[in-house]
Amino acid sequence: MASFFKSKRVPEGVDPARIPPGQTLTAPDRWPLLHFGPVPNSDVTKWDFKVFGAVENELTLDYGELRALPSKEVVADIHCVTGWSRLGDRWTGVPIREILDRVQPKPGT
Repeated sequence: MASFFKSKRVPEGVDPARIPPGQTLTAPDRWPLLHFGPVPNSDVTKWDFKVFGAVENELTLDYGELRALPSKEVVADIHCVTGWSRLGDRWTGVPIREILDRVQPKPGT
């Protein structure tokens, strides 16, 4: 199947309009990893998420508290500026509305 994607043909059943001009599909089991420098190693027991500044209610959540908030699944196509695309990726996370409802941004910000 990998050679199928290298040929730049559109897989059967995929709407060609989902693939922008100049993009090449990466195989469904591949995720191109591009970064500069070392990849940081994060200790989730010491990690926290903070919202402060122009909000009515500042918020600090540890990793477990953040993960315990209601989450949502989103399915989306990804088109990278480096020229590759992946179709139908599933992402799960806390919607920004969950955070905004808690912190209440101040008007005019």
